[in-house]
Amino acid sequence: MIRRQQNRRKNLAEPRPRVGKATMTITIPVVVLSLTLGACALTGCGSSKSKPAQSAVAVQRKLSDSYATSALLALKAIQRDPYVPAKGSQLVSRFTQEKIDAADVAAISDEEKNVTVALNSVYHAQLNLNQFKEKFDNDSHSLERLDGTQYTKKRWDAICDAWGKMMAAESSQLKTLSEPLNACFSDFDASLRARSAAVPASCATEQK
Repeated sequence: MIRRQQNRRKNLAEPRPRVGKATMTITIPVVVLSLTLGACALTGCGSSKSKPAQSAVAVQRKLSDSYATSALLALKAIQRDPYVPAKGSQLVSRFTQEKIDAADVAAISDEEKNVTVALNSVYHAQLNLNQFKEKFDNDSHSLERLDGTQYTKKRWDAICDAWGKMMAAESSQLKTLSEPLNACFSDFDASLRARSAAVPASCATEQK
């Protein structure tokens, strides 16, 4: 189509042996052709074939309804899982793992399989957080299990000071672990509800 327009323009631009108003006769078609080409530039003449391809790419980037539902159920199970594995243990909650496995079975496209990988990573982060929460809770009551009367005042004051510093450090670490994970849960939930195949950036750190 483009070649035909260029040939036509060339033919119209060639001088013709006329007398009198030859210049006006030649210039008018060129102006009309220029206006036509300008309209094509604005409306996208000849680009109709590329639009369906772009739409197809957009469709491929969407999760299927069945997978998005399974993944969302898995995400909720992960977020609410209180299970605390023993240190070094590979055991996990059967209920939560079954939800993740169901999403894995429902995954068909590479994008959906990638989301399942992200769900497993988020679950690993949640289990680590559960372990630290248990440690924090135990340490927070450790001072109560001591009998202050068995120590001198100076020694007891030193114990209390060391405990306070330990709890301040653990509190800061707990915040460091929990806040990014909470943001991940929120963003992941919104992403799955929108059927987006992209793993939220806030969850990317959980995959490292």
